[in-house]
Amino acid sequence: MRSNDGANGWEHRKEMVAQVLRKLNPDIIGTQEGYWPQIDQLQEMLPDYHFVGVSRDDGEREGETCAIFYKRALLASVNSGTFWFSDTQNIPGSRHPECSHARICTWARFTTTDSTTFSVYNVHLDHESQAAREQSIVLLLEHLETAAPSRPAIVMGDFNMLPDNPAYRAMIGAASKPLIDSFALLHPDRTQQGTFHDFTGRTDMGRIDYIFATADVQLIDSEIVMDAFDGRYPSDHFPALTRLALP
Repeated sequence: MRSNDGANGWEHRKEMVAQVLRKLNPDIIGTQEGYWPQIDQLQEMLPDYHFVGVSRDDGEREGETCAIFYKRALLASVNSGTFWFSDTQNIPGSRHPECSHARICTWARFTTTDSTTFSVYNVHLDHESQAAREQSIVLLLEHLETAAPSRPAIVMGDFNMLPDNPAYRAMIGAASKPLIDSFALLHPDRTQQGTFHDFTGRTDMGRIDYIFATADVQLIDSEIVMDAFDGRYPSDHFPALTRLALP
């Protein structure tokens, strides 16, 4: 949701973002890099949704968020929170020593109208430090194992790493709660499909955005959405979309 991009700035594309989301009509939306004015405006444009999340710098409204929007008619958030990818996970603004910015994970536990309970995690990992990415995955997996040991879970976000990264392999190879890459499972031959494109529309710049799920979730379909409006794009990343069924 990058905001300060000149001709691609938020004011020039916010309606495109809302239009794509209205068309896709997802039950859950994970955003990255959204500042509070953007999150507030998105909430106004999508009145069928509520959201959870805080900013990474102060745990309130200062800095980027990893907000989770959800259909309020279908889902109830029974618990939610944010932790920081650092040695002091509960201290707002804390970060890995190699990171220039704090990195966070916002999570929520939802109940459906038929009383099915599941967890959602939305992350944004560091774009420079491999050590920070690897530590972040360790902390993420620990949280999954302790907070949602028996619940289905969905993990989404901008991971800033390709599928050949050791941190990615740690996620899909976790001993107690391995995560399944929905796009890779359903489209094993589409290895050159990227998600980051820097407003160019290119598809070969790397798949760094993912939607993972635990093995008890049925993955039905997954795609990378490449909608454009007169050659302009809603975001510098293509959205990832997955349809799934909870157990």
